[in-house]
Amino acid sequence: MCGGGSPEIKETPEQKELARIAMERWRSYEEMYLPAEKMYFDYVDNMDSAGRQQFARGAASAGVESAFGEAVQADAARLATQGQGVDPSSGRFQTALQDRSVEKAAVRADVASRADQALQDAKIAGKQNIVAMGNNQAGQAVAGLTDVAQAAGQEARGEAIADLNSDLSNQAAAGMAVGAGYGAYQNLEDRAV
Repeated sequence: MCGGGSPEIKETPEQKELARIAMERWRSYEEMYLPAEKMYFDYVDNMDSAGRQQFARGAASAGVESAFGEAVQADAARLATQGQGVDPSSGRFQTALQDRSVEKAAVRADVASRADQALQDAKIAGKQNIVAMGNNQAGQAVAGLTDVAQAAGQEARGEAIADLNSDLSNQAAAGMAVGAGYGAYQNLEDRAV
């Protein structure tokens, strides 16, 4: 049998230096990166907090208010100037405004839902980044609250404008049909005479 010698293996100077470097990196990680990671984890966990939802909904709704404000002004001008001479205190005028208010409420609800969904999507992307960090992989950029709110607000503005354009094109088509019918009637009347 083998005898003699110590069972202990002594570290070489290179191994000691590598151990010192590893310990230095670990301390640096604990001092610098660990707090940043914790801040990011907290940010992601609170991505869909009530305060952030309220901010995103409010910012997105600002676009709805603006777009529908313009639509109401366009409706009022159209009713007053297109030979219709509708009195702003009349039932017809009030019905037009009420219809626009119902449309605005529907778009606001849609925008709030989209803002909430965008926050959930951002939170999921953040969680995916956390998993990627744990696997030593690169993460993806996560949309901020302003980005989320702006995207939802732009969609709302687009919907409000599309709604107004749809109403105007329907009215133009109805006017053309009435005009064509009246023209045909006039032609028949002229032939009868």
